[in-house]
Amino acid sequence: MSPLDDKERRISEAALRLFLRHGFRKVTMMDVAAEAGMSRPSLYAAFANKEAILAALLRQSIETHVAASRPVVQGDAGLREKLEALLEIW
Repeated sequence: MSPLDDKERRISEAALRLFLRHGFRKVTMMDVAAEAGMSRPSLYAAFANKEAILAALLRQSIETHVAASRPVVQGDAGLREKLEALLEIW
């Protein structure tokens, strides 16, 4: 998966702020567009709906956590230390 471009990142960050503040169900695409400082057509050009925004947020989070976990798993530490480190990451 390629990293998010600047527009997608701006939308994702705006949506995350709103989802955390108001909950996923209460946030509308109009809310996200306003928070991101763009028009609704621009928002819809990047994401079909708020479920697509959430999916992008989840993908990005998983990719970040997997990348941080990889060196821990491949390291020489014992099982307990690896598990503790992985729990800290996730």
